[in-house]
Amino acid sequence: MERAQTGAVGSACIAVGVLCVMCSLFMEWFCVPLEALDSGWEVTRPSSERSFKVVLALLSGALAISARKGRTVLACHIASLCFLTILGYPRECVVSDSTTAVNSGWFEQSHASLAWLGGDVALSQGVAEDLFLSDVLLSDSPYSFRACPNPMELSGTLGLREVSDVFGWLGFTDAFAAFVCRGWVFALAGVFLLTCTVGALSVDRGRFTRALGLSLVVWPLMGMGVALYPVVLAGDDLEAAEEFTNSGLYLAAIEKMEDASEAVPLLRFDTRFIAQAGLLRKRVGMEQDAGVRLYSARLREPRESGASSRGVYRSIVLDAEVDPSIRREAARSLARVAYISLNTGDYKEGASDLRVARVALGNDPKILLALQLVSLREGDDIGLEKQFAQAKTLYRYVNLPTRDSVLAFGLNGLARSKWAKGDASAAYELSSMKGKPR
Repeated sequence: MERAQTGAVGSACIAVGVLCVMCSLFMEWFCVPLEALDSGWEVTRPSSERSFKVVLALLSGALAISARKGRTVLACHIASLCFLTILGYPRECVVSDSTTAVNSGWFEQSHASLAWLGGDVALSQGVAEDLFLSDVLLSDSPYSFRACPNPMELSGTLGLREVSDVFGWLGFTDAFAAFVCRGWVFALAGVFLLTCTVGALSVDRGRFTRALGLSLVVWPLMGMGVALYPVVLAGDDLEAAEEFTNSGLYLAAIEKMEDASEAVPLLRFDTRFIAQAGLLRKRVGMEQDAGVRLYSARLREPRESGASSRGVYRSIVLDAEVDPSIRREAARSLARVAYISLNTGDYKEGASDLRVARVALGNDPKILLALQLVSLREGDDIGLEKQFAQAKTLYRYVNLPTRDSVLAFGLNGLARSKWAKGDASAAYELSSMKGKPR
């Protein structure tokens, strides 16, 4: 009787676990908004997401059958492969797929510069006395974009200091947490439930524990080896490039850096990598290269407050033939110059530069916030409402707890705009929404 009840409960748990996995196959696992459209936001997801779902569906089915038939050891190995598939997915999102990795990584970094205690949203609260927020000064955007950890850290002896880098290379980053969707969580919960059911239905619990423990060590270690192997190769190539640079062999150093970026394509989008490549190309006389022009312009920028660098940045961003990594880096620099223009009262030039920067940085939340400020100060109600609507829709894709503070800033701007037009009722209604801006 008791065994029959256990079997019934186990069958129910298997059904629920399979249902969770099946539901996850029809849900999003990870998606990042790229560009604002009239109908909403164009979103992207890793190109291999469908492959991960197919593999998980097959493995989950095999796990359910193995659990029902009491094949404990086989079920443990299949369960470990299921976990490996699900936990290997974050690396695909924020390391392997450059499009999702770069857009999610930069959004998270830009949002952090807005929402932390010393960011634009918090600092504006103490000085916003003018109705049009003309006394609010925008802070500089992050000067560099850390697309990924330094691969050279993994080419030597691993210690405690490198643990966070290992997690970063495996995809467990703030960027992944910001855009992960319910489907991935459902898949993880379903496999966990199926694995627990295997243990509950197992006649020999000790055998189950040993088999599961062994499989959860062997398969993840193999997966980590495969995932980190390109990183180690890239680290060796960068070390060789450093040695060639110190010896004055710049062409050889450039070749090694290109080898490193082939092993880990995400490196191409890292600010430090772009700067180093620009310096090496400059030393071999490649003055017309877009990376060299960007490198030279960024050197001049601090001395000239971006006056002469601005034209270089704009030309690179608007040139569709330039490598996307260089265009994005130039767009970040152009946005930084634009914030200086806005802070000095040159709204026309600053807004123009920000709109150009959005060509390459479509989902940058700081640019959206700055454009809302420009619309408020220029009395452009329609533009202000459109930009706030874009920001509100954008943050629906984001899991960050501080997103409401950015949206509340936009609502504040809308309320001030309505008050300036004499619509006190609408201004009061918008102000009362700041506590729940979504």
